[in-house]
Amino acid sequence: MSDAKEVILSAIKGGKAVIGLASTIKAIVAGRVSAVFVSDDCPSDIRQRLEDCAKIKEVPIDVFPGDSKELSTVCKKPFNITVISVVEKR
Repeated sequence: MSDAKEVILSAIKGGKAVIGLASTIKAIVAGRVSAVFVSDDCPSDIRQRLEDCAKIKEVPIDVFPGDSKELSTVCKKPFNITVISVVEKR
């Protein structure tokens, strides 16, 4: 299992995962995000918005080794996931 999958699974089990672009950006601005993962098929405009926001708060963005469908499978969600973040506090 890749490190990204382990981190994501741990965050989901611990209730420290935020799914989606808007929720992730809000959490970054609030200073609650420790890491962001994007699927490898994440559209460039979405990735650029995240990078701009994360750069200000010095939050790392990692590429999940799979597409949005594979990321949704890891997260056990019935919808595609392009962006997921790990938060310090909920």
